[in-house]
Amino acid sequence: MRQLAKKRQDVIKLCEALIDIASMPSTLAVSARTFLDAYFCQRGGDDSPYRLAFTC
Repeated sequence: MRQLAKKRQDVIKLCEALIDIASMPSTLAVSARTFLDAYFCQRGGDDSPYRLAFTC
C-alpha cells in the first residue's frame, strides 16, 4: 500500500514539473503539453480536473 502511495506521489510530482515546463515558450514545452494533453484525455476525459487545470 505504501509503494502505491509513493508511486502516486511520484506521478503527481512529475506532472507538476511537466506543467511548469509546458508553460515555457520552447520546443520542450510543446512536447510537455502534448504529453500532458494525451495523458489527461486518456485518464479523465475533457472534464478531468487535471486537464481543466492544465488547459486554463
